[in-house]
Amino acid sequence: MINNTSEIKQLNQEKIREIMLQHEQFTKAEIAQETGLSVATCSTILNEMAQSREIIKTEPIKASVGRPAYQFVYNVNYQHVLIVALRFDGGVTSADYAVADGAGRMIRH
Repeated sequence: MINNTSEIKQLNQEKIREIMLQHEQFTKAEIAQETGLSVATCSTILNEMAQSREIIKTEPIKASVGRPAYQFVYNVNYQHVLIVALRFDGGVTSADYAVADGAGRMIRH
């Protein structure tokens, strides 16, 4: 159960992350359509994510009518995950590790 606006915002951010990790790039309108969120909500969240560098705003797309639209891509280098596995076998201790980027792709193992 959602108790406050902070939790709603986190859920909305997660919706946007999931969509952005599935595809190459999106405009605000495309993200709004895919997530079911309003363009205004997407705009606010995308601006915050761009400010923290979690997403990257690309050059505007020239439109035949109206203002050009910016596209956004997820910055897979925004965060990395370190996985460490310790193994104890016959009195010998060993460790394996892997590093994954923000999209979950292994970049070191």
